[in-house]
Amino acid sequence: METRIEDLKWGIGLFAGVLSLLVAGLSIMVGLNLSSEKSSLDTLKNELRTEVREYLGKSSKPNLVLMGVDGRELQGETVDAWLAPNEKGAQIHFSWVIKNVGKGRSGKIFARFYSSNVLFPDPDVEGTGYKFSTFIEPSKFQPSEVFGGASVLYTANLGVDESMQSLDSKPEILVRLFYGDGQSVDAKFRVRQKK
Repeated sequence: METRIEDLKWGIGLFAGVLSLLVAGLSIMVGLNLSSEKSSLDTLKNELRTEVREYLGKSSKPNLVLMGVDGRELQGETVDAWLAPNEKGAQIHFSWVIKNVGKGRSGKIFARFYSSNVLFPDPDVEGTGYKFSTFIEPSKFQPSEVFGGASVLYTANLGVDESMQSLDSKPEILVRLFYGDGQSVDAKFRVRQKK
């Protein structure tokens, strides 16, 4: 009888050992399978994120070009403008176009204008070589950003000293437009009195 108990102990021990090995093997296989599934889910998530960003224009870059209302680039052009009095002195008004030839959204837009002959209210603090400057803050641009492939017409209303009475000399203006992640674009143009 004692041998049978010993045989039974050996049998139970062997069965438990084999069962332990099977459980361990299954655990490893399940773990590898879950790891593989997690990896493929991460890959799918990253692919979907990339596709959504491209669709929304977040990974594409904006590329803004400054244009006149005639469709030509603003650089070197002469733009029709007019002076009008306001409560703080006077304003110079002219229309211009911002065109996004890129695919991404521009983000908020900020513009600085510089001139030595147009008497803007601020001094030039950026060392452009002009005497005067002024700016248009992002909240004044409506719409405040330009979508990829779109063009938007804006009218600038820039404060000038009230002593400025005419634009007969066709003064030169430099506009520097800031957008996106630190990108900027410049254009030098002249303004003439609109007839």
